[in-house]
Amino acid sequence: MGLLTAKGDINDFSRNGKKSIYIVVELDDMEGHDKIRCTLWEEFVTKLVKHIEKQKTSEYIIIMQFAKFNMFKGTLGISNTNYNSILYINLDFQEVKDFRKRIIMFGVPFSNQLSKIAADPAYNLEDDLLNQSTYKPICELKELFEDGSFVTIGTIVALDSNNGWWYKGCKQCFHSLKEADNSYHCTICDTFPTSHTPRYSINLRVADDTNTTSFIIYDKEATKFFGSTASELRLAQLTRGGINEKYPIELDSFKNKKFLFKVSVKIEDINSFQPCKIIVIKICGEISIIFAFVDKYNIYDKNLGSENSELMSIQTGSTYTIKGSSSSFAEILGDDNNDSFTTPKNRLIPTGLSEKLIDLYPANVSSSKCRKVIIDEEGMVEKLHED
Repeated sequence: MGLLTAKGDINDFSRNGKKSIYIVVELDDMEGHDKIRCTLWEEFVTKLVKHIEKQKTSEYIIIMQFAKFNMFKGTLGISNTNYNSILYINLDFQEVKDFRKRIIMFGVPFSNQLSKIAADPAYNLEDDLLNQSTYKPICELKELFEDGSFVTIGTIVALDSNNGWWYKGCKQCFHSLKEADNSYHCTICDTFPTSHTPRYSINLRVADDTNTTSFIIYDKEATKFFGSTASELRLAQLTRGGINEKYPIELDSFKNKKFLFKVSVKIEDINSFQPCKIIVIKICGEISIIFAFVDKYNIYDKNLGSENSELMSIQTGSTYTIKGSSSSFAEILGDDNNDSFTTPKNRLIPTGLSEKLIDLYPANVSSSKCRKVIIDEEGMVEKLHED
C-alpha cells in the first residue's frame, strides 16, 4: 500500500508478438523509507488512468495485492501479474483511513501536481545502434538464455506469406482486436468498436553468415520505413486491384537489402518447438551507419555496396520512391509451413567465402527446433540450437 506521488506516460510494448501497454508509477508508504516504483500492465493501466480522470481528489492510495518483484536497471520494483494481481484505489476500509491520517500529517500535493517520471534517456539512432546496444549475430540470438535487446546485422531474404502483413488494430491502443458480434473487442481498452485500423505486422526472413531466423516488424517502425501507414498501403493495393496479392508491391523495397536491426529477444519465443520469432524494435538501412557498424565489429562484407545500392541512391537524392515500385522481390515463403527460402541469385555470404546462403541453409529444412547438449572432443559440454 502506498500513496501515488508520481507517474509516467503510457507506453506501447511488444510482448510475445502482441502489443501491450504499461505505465510506471511511484508509491510512497509515508514511513520515511524509499519510494518504490510500480509497473502496471494492460487493464491495470486503463483502470488507474480512468480513475484519475473521473475521481479528482488530493490523494490516490494504491493497494496492489499479489504483486511480484522485478529488477529494472538495478532498481527493485513491483508489477502486477497477468492473472493473480488485484488493484485497489482509494478503497474505503480502516487500513486506508489510518494511512490517510499519516498523509495529512506529512501534507500532500493535489492530484494535478503529481511528479512526472522522466522517460528513459533517448539516444539518436546512430548512437543507439553503434554504442548503446550489444551486438550479437543471429546464431547467438538463438542461443540466448535470458531476455534482452540487442543489435544485429542481416539481409532480408524472404517474407513469410502465411501470416499476412497487417492486422486489425484498435484505434486507441494499437492492440489487436478480436472478432465479436457485429463489432470487435479490444481487451485492453475494454471497448467494442465497430471498425478497425490496419496496422503493420510483417514477418521477415533474415540471414547473416552464421544463421537465419524470423523477425517481425510492427506498425511504428514499418510506417517510418515506408513513409505510409498500413491503411494507406492497403488502400493503394485495393485501388489497383491487387486484392489477391499476398503482399503489396511496395514491400519490394525490402528486396535483398541488408539492415541493422535492434531486436527484443524473449526466451519463450526461441526456446520452444516452434519457428523462432524475434521482434524488431528499430530497423536502419542508412548506409553510413551500416558501414560504421561493419567497420567497428570488423565484419567483412564484399556485397554490402551492391545489396544496398538502391538505399544508397535514395540517400543521395535519387528520385527512386517506394510507392509504385515494381521490381521483382526475393522469393516469398510458400504455404507449406516450412522455413525454406531462396537466397538472391549468385549472392555470396557476407564473409566473402565461396559458399552461398542456400548451401548453409538448405531449402527443405524442418521448422521445428530444439536444443541439444553434446560433449565435445575435450569433454566439455557444448550447447547446440538447431532450426
